Amino acid sequence: MTAGIDESGEWPQQSVPHTTVEAAPHTGDAQVDAALARLHDSAESGSLDEQAEAGEAAHRALQDRLADLGGD
Repeated sequence: MTAGIDESGEWPQQSVPHTTVEAAPHTGDAQVDAALARLHDSAESGSLDEQAEAGEAAHRALQDRLADLGGD
């Protein structure tokens, strides 16, 4: 039998400890603050899909804001 797999052939369910996430920082930029708040909320939810989606949205928001700073 492979280490970690129980008699039923399944991986045992393990609880993941919940960690406390510090509050999202406030930058004074509404779009950035909203993206960081969503990222913070997703980190506390524990849903990996939600965390990935929020991370991608935060990345896009930060890229958009940086592009605005370099405006023509």
